[in-house]
Amino acid sequence: MAPTRMPEAVIGLDVGKSSHWACVATRDGEVLLSAPVANREGDLDSLFVRFPDALVVVDQSRNIGALALARARAAGMSAAYLPGLAAHGAARLFAGDAKTDERDAMVIAKTALGIPDALLPVGDPGPAIAAARALAAQRNFLTCENTRNKNRLRSILLESCP
Repeated sequence: MAPTRMPEAVIGLDVGKSSHWACVATRDGEVLLSAPVANREGDLDSLFVRFPDALVVVDQSRNIGALALARARAAGMSAAYLPGLAAHGAARLFAGDAKTDERDAMVIAKTALGIPDALLPVGDPGPAIAAARALAAQRNFLTCENTRNKNRLRSILLESCP
């Protein structure tokens, strides 16, 4: 859940499959750390131990961001999600226009500090929501397969009987 008070520091994570870029910014805007962190429990835990009172903010709350959020919760830390649209808009407020992991993590951290209303809460969705998401993903997969098979059949029919 998004915090009700301003945290002392924010850990902004630009999440990736094998590693994340972490930017730790203080309430005063000072960057204490800007470095890659492997997407492994031990590496994430080591980061969170260094800044135990920080708010952890990710740019993707499911899939590749799930481990970081789970490890932050296990460490007893607050966590939040900065939606991509908000992050993209906020990025225009900062100097430079290069799209790098390092810059994205800094944008996430400083936006969380400066515009906390942009953050969304992250919580454990529970088994019912997880099951519904799994069913929806399967339905989407089957719909795509159905369309692909129909298009393939049409293509074969057009080639054989023009």
